[in-house]
Amino acid sequence: MRQPGDGEKRLQGSLVRIECDAKGITFVVKVDDRLIKLHTDRFDNVQIVAFTTEVNGEISCGPRKPENAIVIAMFPTATRVPGLMAP
Repeated sequence: MRQPGDGEKRLQGSLVRIECDAKGITFVVKVDDRLIKLHTDRFDNVQIVAFTTEVNGEISCGPRKPENAIVIAMFPTATRVPGLMAP
């Protein structure tokens, strides 16, 4: 994996579900003992890379069964990621 860039945060957790509606896409991720919601307007704004052959095909909205272990690299904002503050 690449190193995080300036101002970028990296989290490791489990992808619980992907919520999709008219306002966009929200990735619900379990990190330690809390759920974090990461929002984007559309899938085109997200780069998804699989580092295992166990995951293939398209990613879709809804609960993940089983949950997927993930690493997230993001530029957090105080209004979008509770508990994390931009530097």
